[in-house]
Amino acid sequence: IFVDGGFSSNDVYMHLLAEAFPDHRVHAANVPQASALGSAIIMHDCWNKEDIPKELVETRQIQRAYKNQDRT
Repeated sequence: IFVDGGFSSNDVYMHLLAEAFPDHRVHAANVPQASALGSAIIMHDCWNKEDIPKELVETRQIQRAYKNQDRT
């Protein structure tokens, strides 16, 4: 699960999301509009012949706080 925009910097929301989906990895994007950036990357070859910078988007993985506890 990738989150961008304002919620990606909300630690409480991100940790709740990680707890709600224990079988998924949760990542927060470091750019505010990663969805728009993704669209631009898809169209990149149509308007730019330069390589896409590798460090353009970084994410941080959110770790679950209660990995070993039963959630029932």
